Amino acid sequence: MALNPFGSRRARLVLMNTGFAKPQFAQVCERENVKVVLHDSEFLGLLDALPTDLPRVLTWVDNGTDRLADVHTIDDIVAANSA
Repeated sequence: MALNPFGSRRARLVLMNTGFAKPQFAQVCERENVKVVLHDSEFLGLLDALPTDLPRVLTWVDNGTDRLADVHTIDDIVAANSA
């Protein structure tokens, strides 16, 4: 993922430690005022610690992982905004 576009959009990117426990993950999201979480399927379990109204976008699905019907993907966003 290119990180440069975030700066030009005046968006803040918060990179998370993949070893965080649920409480740590939730604390960092709250402290950094995270507005949306982009995540791989292997981190679905961590998202339980976040408020349910915090938007989530699935960026990668590991082999053998079923995609949940109510989960938005990065592909969905691209398709919806392509002309």
